[in-house]
Amino acid sequence: MLIKGLRTSPPYIKELNNSLHDSLTKAAFTYIDYLMQHKSQLKVVHPWLSESYIDLEERLNQQKM
Repeated sequence: MLIKGLRTSPPYIKELNNSLHDSLTKAAFTYIDYLMQHKSQLKVVHPWLSESYIDLEERLNQQKM
């Protein structure tokens, strides 16, 4: 799936689309998880990004129980 205006799709797009079938929360976590795995390539990691990562991870772990 190509996004309009981009020559290639982001590397996380398939997993993101699969996550959307489960929930918006899971899809948001998929994207944020990708960013956190590649944070060395980011100029800055905003504190809200880190907080969101922790919050969403906890929510998803609670849903599994």
